[in-house]
Amino acid sequence: GVSHGLEEASSRGEGWNGENVTDTLKKLQEHFEGHYGAAVKMVSLGQPLLVELCSNDTLRFDLVVLDGGQYTGYAELQITLDSCRPKYLVLDDTTVEKHLQSAQHMHELVAAGKWEVMRRFKGTSALVYRRLLI
Repeated sequence: GVSHGLEEASSRGEGWNGENVTDTLKKLQEHFEGHYGAAVKMVSLGQPLLVELCSNDTLRFDLVVLDGGQYTGYAELQITLDSCRPKYLVLDDTTVEKHLQSAQHMHELVAAGKWEVMRRFKGTSALVYRRLLI
Protein backbone atom coordinates (compact mmCIF):
# COMPACT_ATOMS: atom_id res chain seq x y z
CA GLY A 1 0.00 0.00 0.00
CA VAL A 2 0.89 3.64 0.32
CA SER A 3 2.67 3.26 3.65
CA HIS A 4 4.75 0.35 2.35
CA GLY A 5 5.71 2.39 -0.70
CA LEU A 6 6.68 5.33 1.50
CA GLU A 7 8.72 3.05 3.80
CA GLU A 8 10.49 1.65 0.76
CA ALA A 9 11.17 5.12 -0.61
CA SER A 10 12.22 6.30 2.85
CA SER A 11 14.83 3.55 3.09
CA ARG A 12 16.31 4.99 -0.10
CA GLY A 13 16.13 8.54 1.35
CA GLU A 14 13.16 9.45 -0.84
CA GLY A 15 9.70 10.78 0.04
CA TRP A 16 6.64 10.90 -2.18
CA ASN A 17 7.27 11.44 -5.87
CA GLY A 18 10.98 10.78 -5.39
CA GLU A 19 11.46 13.85 -3.16
CA ASN A 20 13.95 13.88 -0.33
CA VAL A 21 12.30 12.58 2.91
CA THR A 22 13.20 15.78 4.75
CA ASP A 23 11.48 17.88 2.06
CA THR A 24 8.38 15.67 2.17
CA LEU A 25 8.15 15.90 5.97
CA LYS A 26 8.65 19.66 5.82
CA LYS A 27 5.78 19.99 3.31
CA LEU A 28 3.52 17.82 5.47
CA GLN A 29 4.36 19.91 8.56
CA GLU A 30 3.69 23.17 6.66
CA HIS A 31 0.38 21.78 5.41
CA PHE A 32 -0.68 20.79 8.95
CA GLU A 33 0.42 24.10 10.49
CA GLY A 34 -1.34 26.05 7.75
CA HIS A 35 -4.67 24.29 8.19
CA TYR A 36 -4.49 24.00 11.96
CA GLY A 37 -3.20 27.55 12.39
CA ALA A 38 -6.00 28.93 10.21
CA ALA A 39 -8.60 26.98 12.20
CA VAL A 40 -7.23 28.16 15.55
CA LYS A 41 -7.14 31.77 14.33
CA MET A 42 -10.70 31.55 12.98
CA VAL A 43 -11.99 30.14 16.26
CA SER A 44 -10.09 32.62 18.43
CA LEU A 45 -11.24 35.65 16.41
CA GLY A 46 -14.80 34.54 15.93
CA GLN A 47 -17.73 34.84 18.24
CA PRO A 48 -19.32 31.61 19.46
CA LEU A 49 -22.55 32.18 17.55
CA LEU A 50 -23.69 28.57 17.18
CA VAL A 51 -24.66 28.16 20.84
CA GLU A 52 -26.39 31.55 20.86
CA LEU A 53 -28.21 30.81 17.62
CA CYS A 54 -29.38 27.38 18.73
CA SER A 55 -30.41 28.62 22.18
CA ASN A 56 -32.83 31.15 20.68
CA ASP A 57 -36.34 30.02 21.67
CA THR A 58 -37.90 31.43 18.50
CA LEU A 59 -35.66 29.39 16.19
CA ARG A 60 -35.78 25.63 15.84
CA PHE A 61 -33.66 23.80 13.31
CA ASP A 62 -35.04 20.53 11.99
CA LEU A 63 -31.95 19.96 9.83
CA VAL A 64 -28.33 20.88 10.46
CA VAL A 65 -25.56 20.29 7.90
CA LEU A 66 -22.03 20.18 9.27
CA ASP A 67 -19.30 20.80 6.72
CA GLY A 68 -16.84 22.68 8.88
CA GLY A 69 -13.14 23.23 8.92
CA GLN A 70 -10.51 20.54 9.14
CA TYR A 71 -10.08 20.83 12.92
CA THR A 72 -13.52 22.06 14.06
CA GLY A 73 -15.86 19.22 13.04
CA TYR A 74 -16.18 17.38 16.35
CA ALA A 75 -16.59 20.60 18.37
CA GLU A 76 -19.34 21.71 15.98
CA LEU A 77 -21.04 18.33 16.36
CA GLN A 78 -20.98 18.57 20.16
CA ILE A 79 -22.53 22.05 20.11
CA THR A 80 -25.09 20.96 17.54
CA LEU A 81 -26.16 17.91 19.54
CA ASP A 82 -26.22 19.75 22.88
CA SER A 83 -27.67 23.13 21.86
CA CYS A 84 -29.43 22.77 18.49
CA ARG A 85 -30.94 19.31 18.98
CA PRO A 86 -31.97 18.89 15.33
CA LYS A 87 -34.26 16.14 14.10
CA TYR A 88 -31.91 15.50 11.17
CA LEU A 89 -28.16 15.87 10.85
CA VAL A 90 -25.90 15.68 7.81
CA LEU A 91 -22.18 15.07 8.21
CA ASP A 92 -20.09 15.74 5.13
CA ASP A 93 -16.70 14.12 4.60
CA THR A 94 -17.05 11.42 7.28
CA THR A 95 -13.91 9.64 6.08
CA VAL A 96 -11.53 12.60 6.43
CA GLU A 97 -10.00 14.02 9.58
CA LYS A 98 -12.53 16.78 10.19
CA HIS A 99 -15.37 14.32 10.83
CA LEU A 100 -13.69 11.03 11.77
CA GLN A 101 -14.33 11.62 15.47
CA SER A 102 -17.82 12.95 14.69
CA ALA A 103 -18.66 9.86 12.63
CA GLN A 104 -17.40 7.60 15.44
CA HIS A 105 -19.54 9.47 17.98
CA MET A 106 -22.61 9.24 15.75
CA HIS A 107 -21.92 5.51 15.25
CA GLU A 108 -22.07 5.13 19.05
CA LEU A 109 -25.36 7.06 19.18
CA VAL A 110 -26.78 4.84 16.42
CA ALA A 111 -25.68 1.72 18.32
CA ALA A 112 -27.39 3.13 21.45
CA GLY A 113 -30.66 3.54 19.52
CA LYS A 114 -30.69 7.34 19.78
CA TRP A 115 -30.09 8.10 16.08
CA GLU A 116 -30.34 6.16 12.83
CA VAL A 117 -28.51 6.49 9.53
CA MET A 118 -31.18 7.50 7.05
CA ARG A 119 -29.07 7.77 3.95
CA ARG A 120 -25.59 7.23 2.60
CA PHE A 121 -24.87 9.10 -0.59
CA LYS A 122 -23.27 6.86 -3.20
CA GLY A 123 -19.86 8.12 -4.25
CA THR A 124 -19.49 10.42 -1.23
CA SER A 125 -18.80 10.03 2.46
CA ALA A 126 -21.78 12.18 3.50
CA LEU A 127 -24.26 10.63 5.92
CA VAL A 128 -27.76 11.72 6.90
CA TYR A 129 -28.93 10.86 10.41
CA ARG A 130 -32.38 11.05 12.02
CA ARG A 131 -32.84 11.50 15.76
CA LEU A 132 -34.93 8.68 17.25
CA LEU A 133 -35.27 10.03 20.78
CA ILE A 134 -36.49 13.64 20.82
